[in-house]
Amino acid sequence: PGTLRLLQQTKRCAHWYPFVRPALKPPAQQTANETRGATHRRLRGEYQERELRFYATALDLALQQLYQQPNALPFANALLWLSATEPNSPCVPAFVQACFSRYWSATLQIDRCTELAQLLTDSGADGEHWLRSATADDCLTGEAKARSEAHLAAAQAAGLFNTPAYLYDGEVFYGRAHLPLLLRRLKASDG
Repeated sequence: PGTLRLLQQTKRCAHWYPFVRPALKPPAQQTANETRGATHRRLRGEYQERELRFYATALDLALQQLYQQPNALPFANALLWLSATEPNSPCVPAFVQACFSRYWSATLQIDRCTELAQLLTDSGADGEHWLRSATADDCLTGEAKARSEAHLAAAQAAGLFNTPAYLYDGEVFYGRAHLPLLLRRLKASDG
């Protein structure tokens, strides 16, 4: 959502590179003899949960199942396919927004190819064409698997290891906190 807003404000398009990372784990319960490291991990986990809930409230999003452990590779494949077949199309941010909202409100099974194909169609893309090219249960066979592996290699070669990350003019910006800086850089490049 912050990324989509940035793109709208600057009238830019993005090349989306989904980077699948491990799901969040619930913070551990505080214990009497907690080590400094355990305290740090627990507090960081509590902070992440508060931050996600804060942003969800600001976006009027009913955040559910914060600690789900889905296979996000089918979504990554669908987004890579859409970005390759419909570059700079409004259906790309529409698909991202629909997946984001439905996933976090627990109304989308992000690992179900048929649900993703329907969202592609609802976003203005040819979801049936994508579904035909993604024949396995995990949507990652043949061309789809090669595309996903190439994407991951390119992301790692660019120095990406965390999300959200923004690569602009050869520089990597990590996290939503850099969106205002990135916005200024984009506006400055417009003259």
